[in-house]
Amino acid sequence: MSETQRYRGGRRSKGDRRQIISRMPVATADKLEAVAKATNSSISDYVADLVAEKLQTISLDSLSKNQEALPFEKAS
Repeated sequence: MSETQRYRGGRRSKGDRRQIISRMPVATADKLEAVAKATNSSISDYVADLVAEKLQTISLDSLSKNQEALPFEKAS
């Protein structure tokens, strides 16, 4: 007896994801919705792509090296 794979409808998984919620001005949100619709993308996917693109330009090492030590004196 051979096993048959059942068809599961819907789109394929995009892998592990975490939900991030952001609030923005209404005009910005309206424009975001229009652009996502015009590019045949969901708002979530469009924002995820924008954030990923921006984060690729940022080095975490350079962020931590730019911080100065706070001028605290040792407690006696």
